Amino acid sequence: MSADSFQAPSLEHLAELLPAYDFEAFIAQGGMGAVYKARQRSLDRDVAIKILPRELGADPEFRQSFETEAKAMARLNYPNLIGVYDFGDVEGMPYIVMEYVNGKSLFHSAYNTAIEPVQAVTIVKAISDGLAHAHENGVIHRDIKPANILLTPKAEPKIGDFGLARPAGSGGSGILMGTPGYAAPEIMRHPDHADRRSDLFALGVILYELLIGRCPPYEYQPPASTVSGCDPALDRICEKAMHPVADLRYQSAEAFSAALDEWLRKATGAAAAAATPAPAGRRVRRVGAMMGGGSSSYEPADSGSGGMVKGLLLTAAAVVIAAVGWNKYQGMETQKAQLQAQANQAAQNAQASKPVADKPQDSALPVKPKAEREKPAESPLKSLERLKSNLAAGKRGEMPSGSIAMNGTDILVVPTPMSWAAATAFAEAHGGHLFVVTGDKDLDKLAALVPAGESGADPGLWLGVGRVGKDGWSSMNGSEWTATSKPVGAGSFAVLDGEGVVKAREAVDRYPFIIQWEKDGSNPASVAAMLRRTGESIAEGKPAFPPGTLSYEGHLIYLAPIEASAKQAEEFAEQAHGHLVILDNEEKNAWLDDKLSSFNSKGAFWIGAKKENDQWKWNKEVPWEFTQWADETQVDGLGTYVKFSPGSGWMTAYRDDFAPGFIVEWTASGASSSGGDAGAPEVPLTLPPAIVELEEKAKSLLANHDKKRQADLAKNAKDFAWQIDTWFGDLSKNEQSTWKEHVGKLKERAQSGRVPEKVTGIRLSERMAKIVEYCSQKQATIDAAFKAEAKKIRDAYVTRVNDAMSKAANEEEKRSLESRIKLSADLDQWLKGVGNAESGVVSRDTLAITDPVVGRWKWIHDEVIDVRADGTVTNEINSMKGTWSLDKGKYVFTWDGGNWVDTLMLSPDGEALTGKNQNGDTISGDRMAAKKPAGSSNPFGTPTMESANVDPIVGPWKWGGGPRATYTFNEDGTVRVGSGRGTWKCVSKAGSKREYRVTWGSQGIVDTVVIQDKKPDYFEGTNSNGLKIWADRIAQ
Repeated sequence: MSADSFQAPSLEHLAELLPAYDFEAFIAQGGMGAVYKARQRSLDRDVAIKILPRELGADPEFRQSFETEAKAMARLNYPNLIGVYDFGDVEGMPYIVMEYVNGKSLFHSAYNTAIEPVQAVTIVKAISDGLAHAHENGVIHRDIKPANILLTPKAEPKIGDFGLARPAGSGGSGILMGTPGYAAPEIMRHPDHADRRSDLFALGVILYELLIGRCPPYEYQPPASTVSGCDPALDRICEKAMHPVADLRYQSAEAFSAALDEWLRKATGAAAAAATPAPAGRRVRRVGAMMGGGSSSYEPADSGSGGMVKGLLLTAAAVVIAAVGWNKYQGMETQKAQLQAQANQAAQNAQASKPVADKPQDSALPVKPKAEREKPAESPLKSLERLKSNLAAGKRGEMPSGSIAMNGTDILVVPTPMSWAAATAFAEAHGGHLFVVTGDKDLDKLAALVPAGESGADPGLWLGVGRVGKDGWSSMNGSEWTATSKPVGAGSFAVLDGEGVVKAREAVDRYPFIIQWEKDGSNPASVAAMLRRTGESIAEGKPAFPPGTLSYEGHLIYLAPIEASAKQAEEFAEQAHGHLVILDNEEKNAWLDDKLSSFNSKGAFWIGAKKENDQWKWNKEVPWEFTQWADETQVDGLGTYVKFSPGSGWMTAYRDDFAPGFIVEWTASGASSSGGDAGAPEVPLTLPPAIVELEEKAKSLLANHDKKRQADLAKNAKDFAWQIDTWFGDLSKNEQSTWKEHVGKLKERAQSGRVPEKVTGIRLSERMAKIVEYCSQKQATIDAAFKAEAKKIRDAYVTRVNDAMSKAANEEEKRSLESRIKLSADLDQWLKGVGNAESGVVSRDTLAITDPVVGRWKWIHDEVIDVRADGTVTNEINSMKGTWSLDKGKYVFTWDGGNWVDTLMLSPDGEALTGKNQNGDTISGDRMAAKKPAGSSNPFGTPTMESANVDPIVGPWKWGGGPRATYTFNEDGTVRVGSGRGTWKCVSKAGSKREYRVTWGSQGIVDTVVIQDKKPDYFEGTNSNGLKIWADRIAQ
């Protein structure tokens, strides 16, 4: 479709088609649409209406995309976002009604002109706040650039042109998104990888552009301070925002905005910033001085300068971009590139044609000749990224800046917190590995390198050490743990704190880390090297497994976090004398799903299944009886290998496809001769009865103090809401109209008994800010009081345990008591690590002060949701799994590997959850009564007809015949198996026998089964076809 093929409707014709609007002016036109200024009669307001061609309206795929995007944009309601009021179509032409902004674009107003730093930061912060609102509602812009930022006459920015916006996680595979120069590197390589951090990269480019007064494309060097003379602190903000690695950028718009806000508070003010001398050749101006009058941002620009000519052409380009349906019209990229080239040429011609006297004369400002300027120092992370390919290839001629020599190796601290798996993969991608400890001296030296924890987080550095099996610890390079003390705590991976203490932490925790490089270019701690050593050790009869290896019923299982094809994954597993994991039953599949979710693993990983002769089979001749396909289409998919996706299920793939990792399994034969901790069953810690009783007392005391803390926090949150409401109620109606939205958003962040400690993305009045400060300080005092009481209990506990250790009856008892002393060194870990005592044996189950949301909930559509203290959540009806977290007073439930999100708030009494899903639909849940164990009066755990507190059929059963699937009978009369649903009812009770009718689906398929008192763990009966059926109870 050419630029001339679309004939813009006349004002008169549009007035007939859309009688609710008075069309006042034609603004601009591109090949794919036209924009008009109109007056909405019903609300008496100016609007901008964009009309798109009939060819697009006739395309069903475009219409669906257009409707989805319009609805997503309409949900965004924020001062720094251009509002969308309505959409539809007339005579087959789609249209969208938007807020009319009486101003010009940021591109038009600041083209090739450096802006005063304070105003530049103010503008970018406002844009960041607008993006935060969009991201919070699940919308990513994907094309942030100055041409899509409109400025009001007061120089307030508004983000527009959400033509490329998609709900986060939506499709659009392979589509080039964004504008070169502003698009993040990951978008240019993989268009599907755009996320909120991609928007922040583009915003960082805008900040850099405003500070130096030059448009991209360019290398983002030298720092802005050396070009414009701005504060060097802004260099660090720009550098982080524009980092080529998404994980090393600001991770949210709120974080970016907070950094800018902190700089603004420290800045000396606009006058001081304006007085900062800039190098010659750069004009430092205020945007307001360039805004001119009140001409619309959509009106053609004047032609008196290169910037204005370019602004005119790019305004047309912006209309084209916003009008295009990206799924079907990639050819428009060519037209956009042509417009860009024309604009560049026009700008150059206009600039060259100016008289010499027209050019800026800043020669009075002192400026260093280019040849004499000092080359800016390269940051360690930029240096690391520049040398990535060389380091990965084993080249050690140049090492990253900031690296130091230690133990005959080179090391570098990476201050960006990551999970253990992510840090491992990052280090290997850069040719190194996490630091391997050789003794206590290493710990003393490294402790000085531990950076402070971000936002009050526990400070620490990941080490290249992990748990193997239940109690063993192994270094990534195969060396033994030689430090005096093993990691303390219940986690699986080692972290070094600033005091030189090594602690055990979970895989999902995030810490900075140390990369270590061998001088000879080798990497003895790579995943490939660890698997090779494992194979060699098994061949020698002395198995040694990689750190992080898990134990499951006599099997050892390891997630290898390196990209590989199915063929390569099989070769790696064989080299390790293992095989890709076999998931031949529901219990093992569910266990692995839970473990990978706790690792926070994303993506799908190779498992040991393949299709041969059109039949699926396991690699080790294990019968193919159990399956867990993500959906029915996977069964007959074209792929011949299988990936496992945590939270979703199995997916087919081709042999040469790549996955982010694979899962290796060693059977009992490979692990039986381990001769040590790997795979060994956990040995209970035997404690003196007095200490068992002491721990029960400590648990009770802590629970009481926590109950008081929760009550105090709830009262503080209630007082917070009351003070806000009182202030708001005293305002005039006009003032209330101004502040209503901001007050509502602030109160939303004060749910579940906690007040927000820091507020970004919301406009606060002076009084609102003081209320937030007062109540957050009071909240901190309440938390500190609880910690103080907990510390007293811990200290008294330690005194008693020390006394008991001096009187230990044997070495085993002494070691058990020593482990409790080590655990108590860290208060938070002690709170999590004290266990439940029973018969003198203490389990390693954690004692965490349970979050009030933990428990079973009756969800919408009669679904039962089990929320666990370990951060996982399971839908007991459809078996879907996920995770939950508390974010700014709201509980965020993330399902299916991040493909679905519910956000809810807990009622003050803790008995109800209400909120919305990611589509904006209202959802709710009610707490279910705690499930009572069947047959609790029977010492053998088997219920009888008389003693059972619940019906004896309630619970999980392993059905006879076929794949022996698990059927779960619930107290509410429902029953499920996989995705199947049904109901059950006890239809007769005769002596020691009960008869049940089980009805499946809407077709009324009925099974009739009988449970006898003498055999309560078994039932049998017949199905609708008269065939015999039976089941065995699954022990719990």
